[in-house]
Amino acid sequence: IYTLSLHDALPICLTAFRTGGSVSCLLTVDTSEMLIKVVSLAWKHDVEVRIIGSGTNILVSEDGFDGVVIKNNCRKFDLQGMKGKFMNQQVKLTQAYLYAESGAIMNQVVRFVIDQGFGGIEFALGLPGTVGGAVCVNANFPKENIRIGRAVYAAKILTKDQGVIDVDNNYFRFGEDSSRLLSDRAVLISVLFALYPEEKKKLWERAEQAVAYRTTTQPKMLMTGMTFRNMRSEERR
Repeated sequence: IYTLSLHDALPICLTAFRTGGSVSCLLTVDTSEMLIKVVSLAWKHDVEVRIIGSGTNILVSEDGFDGVVIKNNCRKFDLQGMKGKFMNQQVKLTQAYLYAESGAIMNQVVRFVIDQGFGGIEFALGLPGTVGGAVCVNANFPKENIRIGRAVYAAKILTKDQGVIDVDNNYFRFGEDSSRLLSDRAVLISVLFALYPEEKKKLWERAEQAVAYRTTTQPKMLMTGMTFRNMRSEERR
């Protein structure tokens, strides 16, 4: 971990939109253990905290922030286990579980999963940002209305009242561009995705189709994306 006070350093920008004022303190964390310690310490002393991943899909005020901003570089991910059944003297895999820290880059995670021959999040290829951001807003592939929340099996979160707790999919109350993480202001530490075996060729085809769809339907210039609510969508709820 290293610390950097923006008041005493050269200006840097950590948001994709390249906007925002200065902050009192910027911390970069590389492990889940350190993320938990830093956030818990800030909460203990009533210091406001904001956590960012890749800095995409956010707008930061030019007025700055009088608190601690944490850059989440906790990027570990790997397969944690598999399920299967014995058929015709062979083991047939039925499910796999992928562990991913909240700061893991979504594109890297998706490519790894496809290369291992498992499906469930291949539609997320091409999404900017981190696993934490995708889960927090229940990232969507609009063409098929497939959301990342359906693949979340369990997670580890940090809350002010209970500390670190393990939760299952039901905790999140996934909705349209939302999850309970937003209302509870809880911190996502890591996620366990439930995946299924699939032919790599089919997975890459679906993933590349998702990328092509986004490329042809979304603007090429720098955009804030879901930062602004679709009011028509709000009215339909």
